[in-house]
Amino acid sequence: MTIVTVHAAKTNFSELLRRVEAGEEIIIARGDKPVAILKNYSLEESARRRKAGRGSWAGKMDPIPDGVFFDPRDSTSLADAMIQVASSFSHEAEQEQRARARASLPMRFAAFGERYQAIALETLASK
Repeated sequence: MTIVTVHAAKTNFSELLRRVEAGEEIIIARGDKPVAILKNYSLEESARRRKAGRGSWAGKMDPIPDGVFFDPRDSTSLADAMIQVASSFSHEAEQEQRARARASLPMRFAAFGERYQAIALETLASK
């Protein structure tokens, strides 16, 4: 992974885009502090992320059913509503998410190692 300064990125932006299109990731730094990553944009990846939703509960529970309203002062109504919502929890979705996270660990560790090495080498080279 290459590290370039903001000035170099502005000066050579077209060349950096060509390299990114070829699959390279480039870190843009202000001085010696990394502030951004320039990487290839994938429509498939974007669609996958949108489909996955946001937050850790995305896809694990159904929306609250219509008619589930309760008076906060009525503990029985509140308990019934909580049971109704909790009963829609999907253990399969939770297990699938954990399996995907476990499977992606080697790739994430490798990416971290590459970034760490690039930053360390850049730091050593600047001294």
